[in-house]
Amino acid sequence: MKKLNFVFLLLISILYACGSGQTNNKSDASSDQEVLKSDESKKKIVDCDDFLDRYEKWIDDYLVLMEKYLKNPTDAELGKEFMKTAQEASAWTQQWTSNFYACVTQEKYQKRFDKISDKANKKMKELGLE
Repeated sequence: MKKLNFVFLLLISILYACGSGQTNNKSDASSDQEVLKSDESKKKIVDCDDFLDRYEKWIDDYLVLMEKYLKNPTDAELGKEFMKTAQEASAWTQQWTSNFYACVTQEKYQKRFDKISDKANKKMKELGLE
């Protein structure tokens, strides 16, 4: 049952990371902004390249966390960190689709975003989470 819950949460985070969870609700946007104010994201994002650099680092950290969690799903601290990270996924998507709309419409940035997403999907397949 725990594995099923984990996979469900993982699927939700993937959908958000891929843009399926986006909304135009202003209160959602402000709460997403609050989530991104943690850790490295406290620093102001200045442009498309900066955003994608930080997003890629976040994805890399998320994948490491996911691998650790799969190896030890009963670790309460890893569970808390995983939940926090899953919430951040929607915040990153909201940032990409709202604050960086100009980036989304430029092919080179969209390709880089897609490449990052592909890397995440590949790693999840390696972990058996298709």
